[in-house]
Amino acid sequence: MKLTTWISNLKFKYKILILMLPLLALLCLIICLANITYFTHLYEEDARNSAESWMTVAANTFDQRWQEVLSGILDVAGSNELRVIVSDLVAGNNTFLKLQSSLQSPIQRMTNASPLISNTYFLDGGGDVYAGYTDRIQNSTSPLLDYSRFEALQRITFLGAESSPFDPSQMVIPIAIPLSILGVSDYLVLADNGVDIVMVCLLDSNALYAELNKGKSSYFDSSCFLYSSNGEIVLFPSDISLLNDDNYTVSSHPTAAEGLNIALAISVASYLPKKIALVIFCLTVAAAVIAIGSAAIFSISSFLTRPFNNLMRMIDEIKRNCYRQDVTPRFNDETGALIQAINSMYVTIQDQISLIRKTEKEKYHYMEQILTEQINPHFIYNTLETINMEILNGNTDMAASLVRTFATFLRCNLNNGNDLTTFDTEIKQASAYMEIMNQRLNNKIQFFCKLDNSLKNFIIPKSILQPMIENSIKHGFNNGMQTEGILFPSITIEIRDDTPSITIIVTDNGKGIDIDNAQEAVTSAKAFNHVGLRNIYKRLELYFGTVEMQFTSIPCFQNSIIITFPKVILTQEYPV
Repeated sequence: MKLTTWISNLKFKYKILILMLPLLALLCLIICLANITYFTHLYEEDARNSAESWMTVAANTFDQRWQEVLSGILDVAGSNELRVIVSDLVAGNNTFLKLQSSLQSPIQRMTNASPLISNTYFLDGGGDVYAGYTDRIQNSTSPLLDYSRFEALQRITFLGAESSPFDPSQMVIPIAIPLSILGVSDYLVLADNGVDIVMVCLLDSNALYAELNKGKSSYFDSSCFLYSSNGEIVLFPSDISLLNDDNYTVSSHPTAAEGLNIALAISVASYLPKKIALVIFCLTVAAAVIAIGSAAIFSISSFLTRPFNNLMRMIDEIKRNCYRQDVTPRFNDETGALIQAINSMYVTIQDQISLIRKTEKEKYHYMEQILTEQINPHFIYNTLETINMEILNGNTDMAASLVRTFATFLRCNLNNGNDLTTFDTEIKQASAYMEIMNQRLNNKIQFFCKLDNSLKNFIIPKSILQPMIENSIKHGFNNGMQTEGILFPSITIEIRDDTPSITIIVTDNGKGIDIDNAQEAVTSAKAFNHVGLRNIYKRLELYFGTVEMQFTSIPCFQNSIIITFPKVILTQEYPV
């Protein structure tokens, strides 16, 4: 419902654009989906063929390397030299040093059988290690030197990659070959004659991994690895966890080595980079088509709705009060007639606004006169009585001073019958009023004024400050009577130039302001016939338009009336 309302409120050209865009986008979407589906199928077919070819190449490479290793194993295990060595070991004819020396030739032949073999050594049930003279054990606690790990093996076995005991920084794949007395099988297995011995070949893990991944495809990010039939990882990149990693698609192929499989792990994230590029390309083309189509649709709709632009500009300028009737109809169609009607209506409205302003001005001028007549007699009588008392008491100087101050107050208040005055004159009137009241109140209230120099001659309606001072004295200080908690009564007037606005702040330290009642006095018509805040607010509003009147109150400390209005330059003649 909200969407329908929003669309209904749009301009015609945008409505046309919104209605046409879905059709254009749907057409582009259909074309994109068709292209993506067709070319994705072709690419996936090509990618599958590439993966299968790579898997075959990797499997053949491993089988070839395994045949080299296996040939070396058969050569060493089936040699008469090793049979004699084992027989002497069973008979107890060899010491460790002699056996170490006798095994150097089989160790060397086994190590040279394949470039992937980094080390070869023999391990017996007594925990003795027989390695090549050039191979120094750097990690004597390596699990690869623990015979109990191999004693249950009954065939040639691949173990998972781990650190080499000869070079802990190198990762190797151990191949364990158990040996026994000659003639038991093609591969020598353990016998129950009290002597156990196993030959271990260490394949260079990095070299094997590089061999298997020589023919990596550019179609996807992938790696080859080895695992045993029981699921144990033999060779795997260190940054990938296990076979069932959800981030990889794994396919496998058996190898020539019994119980060992080769697998291809393909990264799901980068499996189809060309497919992603295809999707991006199609979407880019679709976006370009939509953008160009939108521009074309917008141009056509703008041409169709152009006659309404002048109408919209007219209405906006009328709303901002800056229309100069500079729009004339070019054609005699419906829009032309509407422009003529708006021009005529504008003239009528301006005449009515001028009449209303004049009436409002006269009304507030009349109201101000009535209010002045209500205020001045009481204030005049009290002032004259004060002057009389000073004369009777012989204080002629004070009486003369009061007469001068009272004359200044009346001169500012009457202002030759003008409704407007300046801030400088207002301050003089407020100061005169305060001086008279302080004489009557025995100088109990301190009075301060602060006026920006740039505002001295700024024109405002008269009698703005004096009523607020009167309210402070009457309600804040109980007409000058002693008020509990107030030691030094004071009233401060501050007038600031906060361009583009002006701020008047009247502050006292009296009993406090009932903010709710004060706000009601400003907004409620009930206070219309009373002197005070509403009168000040309405007169400022009449001349300056937008006026804000705010109140803050901390009793016996700081109570403020804050008035803010636009800095509009007035003349002594009210602008109609």
